[in-house]
Amino acid sequence: MAEKLLSDRERFLKLIVVSANGCWEWQLSPDKDGYGLISVGSDTDGSARRMRAQRFAYEEFVGPIPEGMETDHLCRNRICVNPAHLEAVSAKENRRRIPKSANCPHGHALSGDNLYVDPRGNRQCRECRRQAILALRSRIGKEAVNNYQREWERKKRRKKSA
Repeated sequence: MAEKLLSDRERFLKLIVVSANGCWEWQLSPDKDGYGLISVGSDTDGSARRMRAQRFAYEEFVGPIPEGMETDHLCRNRICVNPAHLEAVSAKENRRRIPKSANCPHGHALSGDNLYVDPRGNRQCRECRRQAILALRSRIGKEAVNNYQREWERKKRRKKSA
């Protein structure tokens, strides 16, 4: 007896578990970035492809994602594929919505005198920067670090005057 093939939607719905907060959590292993992947289409007609599960959910239950847009998880849960928790936004808007952490990965406060904002707008912990410089100095010598810093400053000045 031949086994009935499931549609992409039916297979998708078998691969989620609804959590208490309403997230539809993807049950297969996530990709390197923490998002679910699903294979859709058919090998027989050449339409087979892999795509992120949240994109499939949005396209299947909401509609096409406009060109140049990506899906943003309003719930901030990368394995959530609930279309009600997804919104099509520009890449710039998606990055803007990333919550700013109050602490660095080592637990230091990212505020007040301990917060350094580099010229690109990246937030950095001054204490971690200080510890990294001290560790570098101990490995390659204080003079080598100071020479490197002086050379970097010279290049920076030359760039500004050019």
